[in-house]
Amino acid sequence: MGESDRLVEELEGVLPGRVTRNVGSYLKDWWPFTWIADEPLGSAIAAVKPSNVDEVAALVKFASANHVPLYVRGGGSSVTGASIPSKGIVVDMQSMDQVLDLDEQNRSVTVQGGTRLKLLEDKLKAKGFSLFQTPQSFDMVTVGGYVSTLGTGQFRSNSSIRLQRNVDSSQPAGRCRACVRGRVEFGRCIHNPVR
Repeated sequence: MGESDRLVEELEGVLPGRVTRNVGSYLKDWWPFTWIADEPLGSAIAAVKPSNVDEVAALVKFASANHVPLYVRGGGSSVTGASIPSKGIVVDMQSMDQVLDLDEQNRSVTVQGGTRLKLLEDKLKAKGFSLFQTPQSFDMVTVGGYVSTLGTGQFRSNSSIRLQRNVDSSQPAGRCRACVRGRVEFGRCIHNPVR
């Protein structure tokens, strides 16, 4: 058994049911070169789909203890190859896709990092609000990926940095400050008011 196999087996013990060795789909994103290349441009020993902050903390602790890099992936909508791992472990955030709180009075929302922007916009629209952010990858991009890459929308030129109030993260020692949740401010939808 090689070192990679040993690490993945140990990781499966730490996060049972959350680990896959089938990483082929994580070796491409929307960067055109990944679609014309003869062979995958990246590599990973495994992918993990955490479903809560405790699993994120356990994964970060494991990776730190074993000196294994983590590659966080949202919707895989990058057009620059940024979603493609280079060895290590892919952290697929798509299972952490909940809108946790929508505070209409303070115009803020708390979401998990894997929440798709379209899902969030639909929930806001139902209350008469909007993010005013429509990137080309609107139906694919996750809030975590959008914020971490400083994405901008085509409908309005606000950078995602203006949307961000707080981003909580897991620490290398495994401690967690309410991991992978951020607060996003939104406004009344003035172009298409929903009542």
